Amino acid sequence: MKRRKLSESTSLDLSSFMNLMVVLIPVLLASVEFSKIATIDAKSEMDRLANGKPSSAMDSTGMLKATILTSDSTITVGYATGFRETIRFRASKNSSDNGTVVAVNATGTPIEALYETTSGDLLTDSTGTAVAAISKGIPYWKNGDLNGLSLRDTIICEKRPLRAIDQLASHLRAVRSKAVHAKDRDDVTIGSDSSVVFDLLVQCMDAAEMSGFENLAFAKIRQ
Repeated sequence: MKRRKLSESTSLDLSSFMNLMVVLIPVLLASVEFSKIATIDAKSEMDRLANGKPSSAMDSTGMLKATILTSDSTITVGYATGFRETIRFRASKNSSDNGTVVAVNATGTPIEALYETTSGDLLTDSTGTAVAAISKGIPYWKNGDLNGLSLRDTIICEKRPLRAIDQLASHLRAVRSKAVHAKDRDDVTIGSDSSVVFDLLVQCMDAAEMSGFENLAFAKIRQ
């Protein structure tokens, strides 16, 4: 005689899993650092920043208001008192420089700068601007770090294409080192439009963090 197998209906008990989620979700949310997101009106922002280059990046209230505006061909840095730096760039033609953008001049020619041979650090002047030649007796700094030791003409260096992100980081570091009393010394807003590739945005974020700007806010540029 054949025995007929009886199928028993089983119900899945999710109570343990749900209890875990009730405990886990608040813990995960508490560990997330939410970023400020806003919209920047490109024209009004340009008007606000287009006030020349005063000696201090801070305004009379002690605010720095560091802002990085990115597009598909430029990185512009502004502060409470005006523009301080505009970096033109294009993608590197060197296949080994994956995702690297090099600084170019107004005609599109790559800019060359001095890098220390051993460390690969960028040499800059007191404003954080990359230098292409060394003058005897003139001090220089590594990566715009004005708090570090100044260098003289004895340093061993070589010319390389200037990476746009190196120039951005050096500029930010130099300005921040001078804005010791800024109330928002650790804050920077990074604005971009839809033409900016995500990798460039990440590189700008890395440059800001390496320069000491720990609090990043993000904004979409409205044309």
